[in-house]
Amino acid sequence: MEGWKERLLNQAGKETLIKSVIQAMPSYAMNIIKFFKSFCKRICSKVARFWWATSGKERGIHWKKWDCITDSNSSVGLGFKDLEKHNTTYLAKQAWRAMKNPDAIWVQKACHDILPVGSNLYKRRMAPDLLCQICLKGMETVKHALLLYDWARATWFGVEYQWIPTPETVNSIGSWMVKCIRKIREGGRDDHEKRISKLGFLLWEIWKTRNNKLFQQQEVNQSWTISKARALETVYGKLAKKQQTQKREANRSRTYPMTWRPPPEDWLKANVDAAFRKENETGAIAVVIKDSKEKMVLGFSGKIQAKSSIVAEAQAIRQALIIVNNLNMGKTLIESDSLKLIQTIKSKTTIGEASAIIQDIQNLMEKIPEKGMTWTPRNENRLAMQ
Repeated sequence: MEGWKERLLNQAGKETLIKSVIQAMPSYAMNIIKFFKSFCKRICSKVARFWWATSGKERGIHWKKWDCITDSNSSVGLGFKDLEKHNTTYLAKQAWRAMKNPDAIWVQKACHDILPVGSNLYKRRMAPDLLCQICLKGMETVKHALLLYDWARATWFGVEYQWIPTPETVNSIGSWMVKCIRKIREGGRDDHEKRISKLGFLLWEIWKTRNNKLFQQQEVNQSWTISKARALETVYGKLAKKQQTQKREANRSRTYPMTWRPPPEDWLKANVDAAFRKENETGAIAVVIKDSKEKMVLGFSGKIQAKSSIVAEAQAIRQALIIVNNLNMGKTLIESDSLKLIQTIKSKTTIGEASAIIQDIQNLMEKIPEKGMTWTPRNENRLAMQ
C-alpha cells in the first residue's frame, strides 16, 4: 500500500483497491493455513490507515472502529473483510466441502487411502513400522486414525447423533460416510445439510487432534475435539449467513444503486456525520456542503467530546447550522443518517442526553428563513463525504 498515494484516489477508488486487490491477495493462503492473530491485526491496521488517510497525510481521523466498517453494507458497514474471521471461514469450508463435494481434495485423500498415516508411510519406507503411535495397539490405517481407535470411537460416540463406527460396520472411509449421509437424508428433517456438515467438521478436527498429538505432543481429549468442531460449525454458519447477506445487498445495490441526491436549484445541502469512541468519550464530526450541481462549497471536520453517539451526531448538526448562519448561506437542507435525531428535531421534542444541543439546534433553525432537515441512508451519506 505504500506505493499508492492517497491523494490520487477518492474513497470509491480506495474501496475498490482494498476489496479487489489488497484483501483478495491472501485468500489462497487463507484456504490452507491458519494466520496468527497478530499478523491479521497488522494487515487490518494498515488497511484502516490507508482508508482514512487524506490529502497525502500518513494518518487521518478514523471515523469508525474497524469492527464497524467490516459489517455488511446492509448493517451500515463498508463490507471490508475481517481477515481473522475469514481465515477461519475458509478453513471451515474445507471441512464442509468434504461432505458437499465428493471430489474435494481432503475427502479424496481419505477415501483413496492416501493420507500420511503409519501404514502408508511404512509402505514408502518413511516410517520404521506401521504401528499407531497414539494407541500403540494396531496398524494405523486411515479408517483406524479417523474412526476406529479407542479415542476416535469415543469422540464419535460423544456427539449428539452418536455415530458409532466399529470394525464390522466400517469397510472404508468412503462407504462409511455414504451410509451416514444416507441415514441423515432419510431422517426426514429439514436440516439435513447442516447435520451432514457436522460430520465433515468432526472428521477434520479428529485429524487435526491426531496431528497435534504426534507432532506437538498435545494430549488427546474427545470433549475438547467435539467442542472445537462445534465452534468451527458456529463460526462458519455465522459467516456464511453474513456472506449471503452481503451478496443480497450487493445484488440490491446493483439493481437500485445508491446515489447522493442533490438539493433543489438555488439550494445547498449540508451532509453531516459523526464518529464516537465510547471508551474515552471522544469523537469527531464532519460537515460537507454542496450545491445543486454537486459542487463542494465548504467542508469542515473537528474533534469533539461526547457521551454517546446520538450526542456526537447532534453536535455535527449544530456545527452545520452554525456555519450556515455565520456565512449567511441562505436556503439550506441539513441531511443526516441518524433517523432518531432527525425525527426528534422535526417533531420539536427532545432526547434527554442531548437536550441542550437539540435546543441550540432549534434556536439556530429559527434564524434561517428557508431551511430543511432530512434523513438519508448511511450509504448515501457516505457518498456525500467523498
